[in-house]
Amino acid sequence: MIYSYILLQEAQEEYESSLLWYLERSIDAAENFITLIDQSLEDLCQNPFRGKNSFGIFHELILDK
Repeated sequence: MIYSYILLQEAQEEYESSLLWYLERSIDAAENFITLIDQSLEDLCQNPFRGKNSFGIFHELILDK
């Protein structure tokens, strides 16, 4: 079963802030950031229990970069 995700408002704001930070430094870095986040969210939807269960029902996934 493949799941979907919903970003909370706080997470969406943090994502946008981070993306702006990367864009100020390098378009390539921003594109890599987007790719990494998109791939990580897709991976989590395919296997939501993959990450470390540190917060009750929430699972933590540490990104490589």
